[in-house]
Amino acid sequence: EVVGESDSTISPLTEDDGFMVPHRAGQAGEKGRGIFATEFIAKGTPVLNFRQVATFEDGASIRRFLSKIPRLLACDYLYWAYTEWDEQAQRHFQSVDLDDSALCNDGRNKEDQNLGCDPEGSLSHGDVGCNKYSYATKDIQPGDELMCLYSAFSSGVEGANTLGLGWSADSYDD
Repeated sequence: EVVGESDSTISPLTEDDGFMVPHRAGQAGEKGRGIFATEFIAKGTPVLNFRQVATFEDGASIRRFLSKIPRLLACDYLYWAYTEWDEQAQRHFQSVDLDDSALCNDGRNKEDQNLGCDPEGSLSHGDVGCNKYSYATKDIQPGDELMCLYSAFSSGVEGANTLGLGWSADSYDD
């Protein structure tokens, strides 16, 4: 068993996605697919929760998981996974979004980003706030693409190498 029910970061299991606002997936120009608002979303509104994010704490668990799933799904995992830094535990871990949030494109800068940590909005969720939710960081109009800021959470190649995954800058696209 790779991840038992007691250790799963996705509990309870469900097919619901983590979005808390009306949205749709669609073409986002050269970026490929993206997520778009279908209604107005006010700044500070919780937009998605992270309950559909699978998280692995070490490289051995990742490799064991990948060896147990079909090859095409393993390739999808490797393409969509991102490594993060846990400030409290002082270590890297790797996550992959298992719902529509995987289609959130990178805003590349804070001016284009409209999803992330909103300190005022996060007050409604107490201590877990930005650790468990992503908020509208500005007003979002119907039809606007929902844009994350990858550099706000992804530690890239350094984190993957720390987990012993052996990735290089040449094979990893930040």
